[in-house]
Amino acid sequence: MINDNVSDNITKNRNKYIGGSDIPALFNISEYKSYYELAKEKAGCLRGTYKGSEYTRYGQLLEPFIRDYVNAIYNLKFRENTAIDNALGLRSNCDGLDKEAGLLLEIKTNGGNRDSIEDYVLQMQLYMYQFNVNKGYLVQYKRPDDFYKGYDFEIHNTDDYFNLEFDENRITIKEIDRDDNLIQEILRKAEIFWSDVERLKANPEMSEAEFYFKNEIAEYRNTVTKLSRLENELQKLKNIENEAKEQREILYDLMQRYNVKTMETEHLQITRVNPTQAVTIDSSKLKEEQPDLIEKYSKVSNRKGYVRIKCK
Repeated sequence: MINDNVSDNITKNRNKYIGGSDIPALFNISEYKSYYELAKEKAGCLRGTYKGSEYTRYGQLLEPFIRDYVNAIYNLKFRENTAIDNALGLRSNCDGLDKEAGLLLEIKTNGGNRDSIEDYVLQMQLYMYQFNVNKGYLVQYKRPDDFYKGYDFEIHNTDDYFNLEFDENRITIKEIDRDDNLIQEILRKAEIFWSDVERLKANPEMSEAEFYFKNEIAEYRNTVTKLSRLENELQKLKNIENEAKEQREILYDLMQRYNVKTMETEHLQITRVNPTQAVTIDSSKLKEEQPDLIEKYSKVSNRKGYVRIKCK
């Protein structure tokens, strides 16, 4: 169902739907919340902790200016729109839809230093599915340093604290094509997600580990217990290695001082190795001065995924 009248329904019944901003958490790539936290919110086990900030408010205030600008330069008719699928529990609130052109618009205000737009693309794929279009414009607007003039958003949150001067030079526009394989993955994950939400409703006290590992929770716990012991042992070995390194340096200085080349003890064969030189390539300088050469001789290698562990 597509609703041309965008209203307060955008924020109502949030627990009933997966929205565009939820999609990164659905894929567990969100910097704001995990898949588990999202499921707890939708299950009613955890109240949404999100509060507006000067960043989100600035984006809301600039959005109409940006949409009008895009409409003008491309001769389009983007309007805010909402699509709801009650059966799948999906809701898309897009910043602009032009039905005649078959295009949607997504607007993001940010610091202009993003290395990845994966979360934006995922969000737009949901929108393209729900609005049945094949292309969208991702418009990013780089916030100026002086976008907010207040000190504390909870106190200074009226519009007059914001710099609303629009600068077209701060805009970048990227076309995003529909990806049906990615859309199918979103739908698959959404179906699993709602099943996980029902599990949480049935057992609100379920731990995060129980939630993720389900019937393999015993294996997870056994593995973590073993790893905890092994990581502590590895830390002890690292401490021993550091101490051994210090003692080698002391021994080297002694042997150099008395010009001793080799020594042999009951347990050790000791050899003093004189300093040497190694020729290396300054990759940073080469990349800066000869970028084409770096690109020509660079190769991509696949690396196996791994678990990073840090002892507390």
